[in-house]
Amino acid sequence: KSLPQILLKSHYQNKFHPPPSDGFFSLQKNVDNYCEGEYDVYLLLGQSNMAGRGEMLEEDYAVIPDVYLLDSEGKPVPAAGPMNIYSSIRKTDAIQAMGPGASFAKTITEQTGRKVLLVVNARGGSSINDWRKDLVSYIKVGNSSKYTSVSYFGEALRRAQQAMQYGALKGI
Repeated sequence: KSLPQILLKSHYQNKFHPPPSDGFFSLQKNVDNYCEGEYDVYLLLGQSNMAGRGEMLEEDYAVIPDVYLLDSEGKPVPAAGPMNIYSSIRKTDAIQAMGPGASFAKTITEQTGRKVLLVVNARGGSSINDWRKDLVSYIKVGNSSKYTSVSYFGEALRRAQQAMQYGALKGI
């Protein structure tokens, strides 16, 4: 099985995220359709180091050629720092800063000559346990003052599925 098929199957066994109404197998059948596209898709998940807490320099805010971020609407947009700005589980905008995403994407693009679409969905202070597929956390997301329930695993998978409309999932 391909990695996307394994992720989809794993996700839909999660009691907090039921399968689509037309069933898992119709979704699985469409996984190969996701793999056609102009981007190589990479998921960047994790804690504060992936979210980015390093100092941002002026050049870090510049658009990176041939590198895109999946925005909060599920669309590719030109990538510029900070990379975790569209994360659906991030903390406030003010603490998003430099992480490994930009350097990683520049290197991949240079080596492959292909456009890269990053799905950066990280949350500082999260533990590996928080990323279990059967766990729902209650967190403040972004600049909101309200708490919401969210599955970090479920959000990673949801956003990966959005990105796979534009290209093949190449790595996590």
